[in-house]
Amino acid sequence: MNAWLIRAGRGAAYLEDFITKNFVALGWSELGNLSECRSKAEIMAIAEKEMPGYRLGQIRSAVSQTARFLYEVKPGDRVATYDTASRTFHLGTIQGEATFVQDPEYDFTYQRSVKWDAATVSRDQLSVSAKNTLGAIQTLFLLPQEVMKEMESGGVAPQKAAEVVMASSDDTENDLQTLLEDIESRAHEFIKDRIEKLGWEEMQELAAGILRALGYRTQVSPPGPDRGRDVFASPDGLGIESPRIRVEVKHRPGTRMGAPDIRSFIGGMREGDRGIYLSTGGFGKEAKYEADRAERPVTLIDMDELVALVVEHYESMDVEARGLVPLKKFYWPESE
Repeated sequence: MNAWLIRAGRGAAYLEDFITKNFVALGWSELGNLSECRSKAEIMAIAEKEMPGYRLGQIRSAVSQTARFLYEVKPGDRVATYDTASRTFHLGTIQGEATFVQDPEYDFTYQRSVKWDAATVSRDQLSVSAKNTLGAIQTLFLLPQEVMKEMESGGVAPQKAAEVVMASSDDTENDLQTLLEDIESRAHEFIKDRIEKLGWEEMQELAAGILRALGYRTQVSPPGPDRGRDVFASPDGLGIESPRIRVEVKHRPGTRMGAPDIRSFIGGMREGDRGIYLSTGGFGKEAKYEADRAERPVTLIDMDELVALVVEHYESMDVEARGLVPLKKFYWPESE
C-alpha cells in the first residue's frame, strides 16, 4: 500500500469538491482522453505533440504525474490533500480506478473516488522534515510511509526521521527551473508558517509595511473599535490625494470570511475609496462573489497572496516591516 499527496488544484481551488464529492483528481487538458494508452511512453508521445508551449521539464513532469495517477495509484492506497486556507491535511483511502472526466467546470481530466477520514491534521502539528516533504510543488507525489504515519497519528513523528523528498528523477526529469520552483514552493509554505505566528497587531503592521513599500503613507488604527478599517493608506497619508485605501485585517487562520463580512466592509467605504480585505483564513465562494460584484473596488488577499506580496516587495519594505518576517536571500543559476 502506497501513500500519495494529491493537490486540489492551484490554491486548493477544488478542495470543496474533493471532500464533499469524495474524489481526488489530476490532469492536463492538453493530453485529453488517454484510455488507449498503456504506458508512460505512449502518454509522452501525445504530450510532445499536444504541449508545444511547455518546457521539456514541465512536459516530463506532467507525463510522470499523469502516468502515476493512471497506473500506480491503486484502490486501498492512502492519500492526503491540503487545504491552504485552514492549513490542514485531509486524509483518505483510494476506492476506485481512474475515470476520464469531461466537464468544462474542471481543469482536471481524471479522477478517483476516495473515502475520507473523519479527522484532519494541522500542518502546525507536523515535524519540520514532514512539512518540508509535504511542501513539494508537484500536484501528485509519493509520500514516505513515515510522513503518512505521522499525519495519521495527529502529528506524532515516528522514531525514524521522515525522508526529505525533493523532486527527483522518479517523479520527473528535472531541469533547473523545475528544481527552483520546487524549492520556492517549500519556502512559500515555511514563510506562511512564520506569518501565521504573528499577532493581530503585527499583521496590521505587516499590511501597512507592504503598502509603504508600494509608495503609500499609512495610518494603523489603535486597539479598539476600528470604524471599518485597520490600516488606511494614501499618497499623502491624509486621504487628500487619491487613491484612498482602506484595509481590513482578519488574522484568523482556519476561518474563511463569508459574504456578510465583505458586505459589512463595503458598507463602511466612502465614494472614491478602494478596499483591501486581508484574511489569513481565506474566503468562501460567496465572499469572493460579493467582492467581484461590489460597486467600489475591493481586493481580497488570502495567506498565499500575502506571502507572494511579502516576497515580491521585501527589499523595498522598511526595517520595521522586514523585522516581522525575517527572510534570507539566496542565489540560483539561470537556466541555460
